[in-house]
Amino acid sequence: MPRPDAATARKVASWSPWCSRASAAAAIAPSANLDLDLEVLAPGGTVAAYGTEGDGEVLLPTRLLMGRNLRYQFVLALTLPPEEKDAAVADVAAAVSDGALGVGEEAGLPLHRYPLDRTGDAHDAVEGGVTGKVLIDLR
Repeated sequence: MPRPDAATARKVASWSPWCSRASAAAAIAPSANLDLDLEVLAPGGTVAAYGTEGDGEVLLPTRLLMGRNLRYQFVLALTLPPEEKDAAVADVAAAVSDGALGVGEEAGLPLHRYPLDRTGDAHDAVEGGVTGKVLIDLR
């Protein structure tokens, strides 16, 4: 996974028009995204981690997080109440509709498609740390 740079941090911070830093960030790879999260989060901000990489262990700079009053919240969508899942889907749909969430090579989130009979290969790609979205075509 590529390391975040200053330009990425500025872009993320620009999404928060009321301040120079964001109040929340989402991370599927909290260890790999740690530097970017620390760069863009305002004091009191939250990282919602909904996945891990490697062995699933995350090493956090506790003193720094405490000093800025930052919080990590680990989320397993399968355990959320239905109304929270519905709200999350609506929020993501609105972000996509507004053009805030890009996909594809140009957005740095390439799509990797696999036919249904290659589901095992798709799983291997995810476990191997492929960058982007892995999709299984059901037809």
